[in-house]
Amino acid sequence: MIFKKLKLATANLALLLLCYGVIPVTAQDSMVRFALTDEGVYLYHVDNQPLTHGWNLYAKRDGEDNFIRLNEDIIRGAIYPEEFTGMVGELYQELADAVQGNTISETFIRFRSNRVLANLYTFVDPDIARALGRLFVDTTHGEGDTVTYRIEFVNDLGVPTGREHTETFTIRKFDIAQPQITDVSNTGYVVTVEWNYPVMGDEDDKVIRFDVLYRPEGIAGFLNANQLILLREDERRTYSFTFTVQQMNKDMEIAVRARNITGEAGPESDVIEYFVVDNISPSVITGVESFIEDNEIVVTWPVSPELDLEGYFVYRSRTIDDGYVRLNEVPLPVLETVFRDSDVQEGLQYFYKISAIDRSGNESALSSAAMRRLPDRTPPPAPETLSAEFLESGEVELVWTMSEIPSDFSRYIILRKVPGDEAYTQIGGDSFRNTRISDIGPASIGFQEGQFYRYAVMAADSSRNVSDTTFALIQIPDLTPPNPPAVIYVEGRGVELVNVSWDESPSGDVISYRLYRAEQDGSFEPLVEQQRLVRRFRDETVQPGLQYRYAVSAVDSSGNVGEMKISEPYHVRSYDPPRRVRNVQVRTDDQQVHIRWEPVVSGHLAGYRVYRSSIASGVYEPVFEEIITETEWSGAITDQRYWFRVKAIDTFGNESRPSEPVRSP
Repeated sequence: MIFKKLKLATANLALLLLCYGVIPVTAQDSMVRFALTDEGVYLYHVDNQPLTHGWNLYAKRDGEDNFIRLNEDIIRGAIYPEEFTGMVGELYQELADAVQGNTISETFIRFRSNRVLANLYTFVDPDIARALGRLFVDTTHGEGDTVTYRIEFVNDLGVPTGREHTETFTIRKFDIAQPQITDVSNTGYVVTVEWNYPVMGDEDDKVIRFDVLYRPEGIAGFLNANQLILLREDERRTYSFTFTVQQMNKDMEIAVRARNITGEAGPESDVIEYFVVDNISPSVITGVESFIEDNEIVVTWPVSPELDLEGYFVYRSRTIDDGYVRLNEVPLPVLETVFRDSDVQEGLQYFYKISAIDRSGNESALSSAAMRRLPDRTPPPAPETLSAEFLESGEVELVWTMSEIPSDFSRYIILRKVPGDEAYTQIGGDSFRNTRISDIGPASIGFQEGQFYRYAVMAADSSRNVSDTTFALIQIPDLTPPNPPAVIYVEGRGVELVNVSWDESPSGDVISYRLYRAEQDGSFEPLVEQQRLVRRFRDETVQPGLQYRYAVSAVDSSGNVGEMKISEPYHVRSYDPPRRVRNVQVRTDDQQVHIRWEPVVSGHLAGYRVYRSSIASGVYEPVFEEIITETEWSGAITDQRYWFRVKAIDTFGNESRPSEPVRSP
């Protein structure tokens, strides 16, 4: 194994990729590393040559006597700073940051002269290896070959320097393992992903780094969370990465994949669906003040600037330091920054503190205390047993009682409020003294079906002391079915599932949605009923090749079911072609040419088609139009020697990339 963990000694290197570094270390370790891809054998070396020097690569298979030179031109890296910048492309800024280079020339010189960084980044990305002159792709050998490679180092004139390196490899393909995500968490906008990955062990599996991918709600494709390279450490199993998102209280999908030294990406981990919960407490309320009004202590404070604020809680104590008890069970509305405390005794001193709470339930620390002593004033008792009933006439009748009416009783204050409005509307005038009243609803519009209305009744005396408030909540009967969603979206995920989502119904009293499905031209059948806030469904019972239609109807709190919104037909199929056909072999006998190849594993494979051309890089024509299911084909020998390629075809008509060309003997 050619990599060992590097203990970074300088502050500059300590910043490099969270101190995960690797470097060839001793003479007994190999200075050559290979990786097999569909393009060929990627062969790297980590020799730190002078700027204008280069190298030639020779190879021979096991059993052959003579080396064959593989490269036509001497392999050299970038000689000039501008050439280096062009070759590394988007990775330039990361390299500049790693060496703290302020200019292109400074970055180029520092990076070339820093053996630790050069060796590390050689295997991070093939473009960097080419820019350093340390990579050659051998297209003449493949999996299973035992090949001896000889590197011949040359000077700027192409003359061998006398330095060589020879090493033998049995070429094989190393599968890139699938990472396993173990945990996802967030603190506010900062999301942390943790995953496991197999340690490298005694055999070099070529894996060098990771990509952390995420897809926020509403985004079509995955985004790369890590701007810098996340290196794999050969003796480490557990990894983590932290990144920042733009929104909280949103769903997102997260996955991790590994890459090998050729830049090839392995299979993604299982996609994790994660809800970025808002767990940041609002800022502390400042500027809390109090005063006395109508025999109550009134507490006021500025409006909190928090964008996701739900409201406020008010706390009270008899001492300034401790013993605070929350006074309101339901948060006060965002703009209701006044709290009236009538549950106080005359002549006593009270301390008030305010907290802010957001829509996710996060509560701030308590504010500084505001103190007030109540003068000797006694408010009347509060009205009791307040009830609200909707009458056939379209009015709401309120009835309440008063067990004890004080001698200075003046009137009742009756208020009406629609949830969502910030203010109450007074009804009954300023001198109402009865314990029953009929309300015709808001002026000019009356009551709205299905809407909730909140009533409050208070008693007031001649000194303008006002009692506690008595509340009643009533819902107006709803007889009108809700409107359907405006749009229904259907999106396929391969041939295994269909994601269905829809817009919110414009009706305000919807409590759930019913989803229906019709197969082909059949009738709609109920599929699922979901709560109002869940407007998506994953249908995992679809069959490949069939056509489906989906429909959604809204259900309100009174059980009314609205009309169905019907989607466009969706045909379940895959657009991903099968993988490339491998290991195509050709042989002949006296009368026929025989071609055979390695089977392609696919759940929807239809078969194969063989193509041929008179030259390797020419246009390949099909030998036959029909699709065969076997992994071999035989045909008559002709006078001309042909090149052959094979493609795999699935049941949806998708064709794979052609195999590597092979020539008949």
